[in-house]
Amino acid sequence: MHSAPSAVTLTVILAVFSLFQLALILGAPLGQYVFGGQNKRLEGGQRILSLIAIVVAAAVSYAALTTVGVFSEEIHSTYVPDTGLVVAMWGFAAVVLYFMLTQLNSKSKAERTVMAPLSAVVLGLVSVVAFGL
Repeated sequence: MHSAPSAVTLTVILAVFSLFQLALILGAPLGQYVFGGQNKRLEGGQRILSLIAIVVAAAVSYAALTTVGVFSEEIHSTYVPDTGLVVAMWGFAAVVLYFMLTQLNSKSKAERTVMAPLSAVVLGLVSVVAFGL
């Protein structure tokens, strides 16, 4: 249960990230932070990707909190076996690493200076939870 603070911190960060994505979906002019800063307001396809990001963030939060024992054993074992949670966490770590590398190479300064470091923090937290440190 040592990684419980990391799982909770990860969940809080992903909740804020989800609110940010929701704001983008609703038309907030924050597009310089995502998708290479192509549009001030997201277009249709980008809004769908932001919605997918919210769903993924919720799933990762569930996996992280379940991995460290926040949810009861009955709920956990019914839906996802332990191995599945660890695989999910490492799969998410790979996705975050990919996005972090693309953010570091983004034409958007805002994406490079804000989102890439945020991705690095998320990657670290996911790794701590996945390793069970």
